[in-house]
Amino acid sequence: MNPESGYEGSSSFGDTRLFHHTPNFDMKNEMLEDSLEMWKEVENKSGKKIVHNSEILVFGDKNSRMIKDGVNELPAEQILTSEQITERYSAFENLPDNYAGFVTDKAGILKAKVALEAYKSLCEEKGVELKYNTKIADVSKNEVKTEDGTIYSADNVVGKCLSPESILLHF
Repeated sequence: MNPESGYEGSSSFGDTRLFHHTPNFDMKNEMLEDSLEMWKEVENKSGKKIVHNSEILVFGDKNSRMIKDGVNELPAEQILTSEQITERYSAFENLPDNYAGFVTDKAGILKAKVALEAYKSLCEEKGVELKYNTKIADVSKNEVKTEDGTIYSADNVVGKCLSPESILLHF
């Protein structure tokens, strides 16, 4: 793992990530809300624009889990037929009749590279130790043990594991 944020081959390659509310996935949606609050805090502290809110169209086969969950969770007037999707979004021509969708405004774009650079700078300003190419043997909320037996303890430990590499943020 290269310590440069947005390094090719990491989960953070590329400039942006889409995010959106997912019907019937309460835990995922709670995590989304928590992470957006944290990214807004990073924005405020760094002065960098990271989160860009926008609507997103979710569509597909009516029998797919995502669409079924949307139909079950959202008011009927928010569910779009394939014809309505094409009328509203002309780029989607000739959708199969068995397609449906919905628009959510709980969505947007996260500027991943900007976010990682801002977060890394804020961490370094606070004296956070960034560890790269470090294999993690065990982890809990307040402690990480690396493969070489080193134990890192803190109020919070954040780890990002990539296969086969790992990056560990310790503060």
